[in-house]
Amino acid sequence: MCVDGVLVLLYLLGETLLVNLSPRRNTLSNSIRIVAAVALVVIGWAPNAIAGGRHARPARTAPPVAPNANVRSYRLDTDLEFRAAHHSATRQTRAIVTLQPGAQLPPEFARFVQYRLDILNGYALTIPNGLLRQVADHPSVFRVHYDRPAAKFDYRTTLTTGSLAVNHALGLTGTGIGVAVIDSGITS
Repeated sequence: MCVDGVLVLLYLLGETLLVNLSPRRNTLSNSIRIVAAVALVVIGWAPNAIAGGRHARPARTAPPVAPNANVRSYRLDTDLEFRAAHHSATRQTRAIVTLQPGAQLPPEFARFVQYRLDILNGYALTIPNGLLRQVADHPSVFRVHYDRPAAKFDYRTTLTTGSLAVNHALGLTGTGIGVAVIDSGITS
C-alpha cells in the first residue's frame, strides 16, 4: 500500500476519533467513516494481490541469440503482398529492397532504382506491382518493404517552442533532408 493511502487512512481514523470525542453532531456518521477507512485499506492492498497473480497468457520467449518470438519470417512486406495480389500489375509502387550481405542488385531491376541506401545495403525502387514477387524471390534479395510515406504531426510542439516562427523567418523547410526510422525490436 502506498504512503498516500496510509496517510488518508490515518486521517479518516483520526476524524472518526475526533467525532466520537466532540459534542457537536457531524453530517457523516461514524459508521460511514469506518466503512470508508476499511474500503481504502482493501483498495490499497488489492493491486498488490492482483499483480502477484498469474498472467492470462505466458510470454513467448526465444533463445538469447535468436530473434524475438513475435518476428515473422518473410521476404515480401504484408502491404506489398496485398499490392501484388490485388492492384494492377502495371501500377507503380515505391519499395525498399534490402539485399543479402555482399550481394548486388539484380541488373533486371536496376532501371527501377530511385536511390541507393548504403547503410541498409539496399535500394529504394519504384517498381510495377507485377514484379514485386519476382524481386522478393530473387536469391540476392533479403527483404522487400513498402516505402511508406512519412509525415510529421508536430504542430503543437513547434508552435509552443517557437521553432515554427524561426523556421519561417529563416526559410527552413527541411527539403532534401532524408530521415529513416529503423526499429529492429527487442531480441532479449
